[in-house]
Amino acid sequence: MSLGVYNSAPDNVAATLNWGDNKDILVPTMNAMMHFGAIFGSLGAGPIATKKGRRQAILILDIITIIASALFLIPFTPTFAIGRFLSGFVAGGFCVTSPLYIFEYAPIAISGKIGSWYNLT
Repeated sequence: MSLGVYNSAPDNVAATLNWGDNKDILVPTMNAMMHFGAIFGSLGAGPIATKKGRRQAILILDIITIIASALFLIPFTPTFAIGRFLSGFVAGGFCVTSPLYIFEYAPIAISGKIGSWYNLT
């Protein structure tokens, strides 16, 4: 989740987005946007996976990932915030849907081991 924390680059981001005096407020706010999105992603991915299926839910999350990545390319604070929120949403969503998908398609003899491996990583 290296995209989740941008502690190594807040000065560059603040300069690029012209935060100026608001830097002390916006840096922690933008850091929290990713985690805030992960809350909603983990809560919303289960119903999506139930309604559309695990594979479709993963494909939907992939499309949201592409949109979030594209938003990072637009150098404005609102698009940066939305991109961070959507990235968090996707991270939370993958934490829910990926184990379900793995358990669904792994052979029964190794599904427990694979599930444990996913949790370790």
